[in-house]
Amino acid sequence: MNKQILQSIKLNKQERYIIGKSLIDSWGYPYKPKKIKFEFDFEEYKRIDEKLDQNNHELEINDLPVILNSLEMLYYENGDLEALYNNVTKNDVKILHDKLEKIYKENSKPE
Repeated sequence: MNKQILQSIKLNKQERYIIGKSLIDSWGYPYKPKKIKFEFDFEEYKRIDEKLDQNNHELEINDLPVILNSLEMLYYENGDLEALYNNVTKNDVKILHDKLEKIYKENSKPE
């Protein structure tokens, strides 16, 4: 089930942008976060970012924990999202995180 492609997720342009920015920030983060913990090696964030650049319409279930962790970093560690990320609000990040987390939980349940 881990390799299952989440074809039902249709990411809009802003959602793809938010995910991409959060992954880039995570693998290039210059200092230790104060509020969250990186759960993966920096290269893992970079790998997922490059993978999504190749095909931004497919998310695999096993990629979601990395994406969720990067969204948490963006939400909790970034001071002024709107100024830095073309009017992306903390609420936009939270809504996307919650949407993906729900999908991950629903699709990760043992059969």
